[in-house]
Amino acid sequence: MTHTLLAEPFGKMKLALLRSVAADPNPSVNRLRDVFQEEFGEGPSEEAHRLFRQEVLRRETARPATKREVQKTHSMRLIVADADPVSRRVTEKYLEILGHTAMFARDLEMAWDLWKRHRPHIVLVDWIGGGAPALELLGKIRGAEGSRYTYLMLMFEKRDPRAELAAREGGADEILVKPLVKEDLAARIHSGQRIVQIQSRDSLIFAMAKVAEARDKETTNHLERIRYYAVVLARAYGNLPNAPEKVDQQFLDNIFLTSCLHDIGKSGIPDRVLLKPGRLDKDEFEVMKTHCRIGYEALLDALRADPRADYLKMAAEIALSHHEKYDGTGYPEGKKGLEIPLAARVAALCDVYDALVSKRVHKDAFSHDRAREIVVQEGGKHFDPVLVEAFLTVERKFAEIAAAFHGRAQAKPVSPPAEEEE
Repeated sequence: MTHTLLAEPFGKMKLALLRSVAADPNPSVNRLRDVFQEEFGEGPSEEAHRLFRQEVLRRETARPATKREVQKTHSMRLIVADADPVSRRVTEKYLEILGHTAMFARDLEMAWDLWKRHRPHIVLVDWIGGGAPALELLGKIRGAEGSRYTYLMLMFEKRDPRAELAAREGGADEILVKPLVKEDLAARIHSGQRIVQIQSRDSLIFAMAKVAEARDKETTNHLERIRYYAVVLARAYGNLPNAPEKVDQQFLDNIFLTSCLHDIGKSGIPDRVLLKPGRLDKDEFEVMKTHCRIGYEALLDALRADPRADYLKMAAEIALSHHEKYDGTGYPEGKKGLEIPLAARVAALCDVYDALVSKRVHKDAFSHDRAREIVVQEGGKHFDPVLVEAFLTVERKFAEIAAAFHGRAQAKPVSPPAEEEE
């Protein structure tokens, strides 16, 4: 059978040149254009572009995906909006090789209908009709996606910095140039999966924490305040020259994400203890203390299932040790000083501060000034003295966080606050 590329009247010399470009490790239309201009004094025709895409597709699909390519991404369902049938076929074959499935749309109106019905996490859109229709589709998706993030990738026929900037500003996460390269497409989809998984993880963790908090009506928005206190205090601690432990961005990201899980073990405490108005007696307090280990064991089980999840390790440390005291008189293990993980020491101070400035059945809310006095008095006893020092540098921010979240009926999880410029 004669391959399509042998069809006349396409010249043999141009055909050979086209094949050589298609055989490059990273074939591109830009490279084809440069070679044709150099050899023939003119750019490739529409027929040359069509045959080039077919040749690239033939070469790519002639070999199976490597083990690395297959393992790099989990199976996903995507929407691909592309008016070019050859390009759609290329994309379909690549996605098939990579283990993904796609719903194809010939135009952007069809793509919008598909997205509304199926809500996939990844959408691949051609820069159709000068870009305005594609930007309109991006705007519609961004306006309707809510908390379920959609990773949007735009395909261009050639590099166009102005159009690419407009696409980024319009909501695009990735820019690709045709003809697509399978390895590049696999990497972009993998990036999209990571973003979607992180967003889903953050929402899931916060939801888990809210389930435990929902049983205790006195702690409205406690979790929101704790995570903001924690990241502000940890950053201030890391900025102190005498801090014995380093704080990097990963630590800040993780403590913002996981500090809200400090009381996740309360989901295992009986209502007669957890919801008792007023103070607990000795036996009830012993029951309440078990929430530390309950939360720790639950998070440790999750960590065993995903050992690379460093945020789960921090979450487990906080759950177990946020009631330890710097002088060793806390529970459940009586750890002291730097034996207590830094994340747990941070959570301990934040948890107590928030309890002080919040109204409870058995007490009125303390003022910020009174809470600050107690925190300072407990330096070296309940709290790490260096953390108390850090607290004093950001106490204004603590007061602002408390004021911002107290009285809100509901607050949703958002990104951690960025570091302010000095």
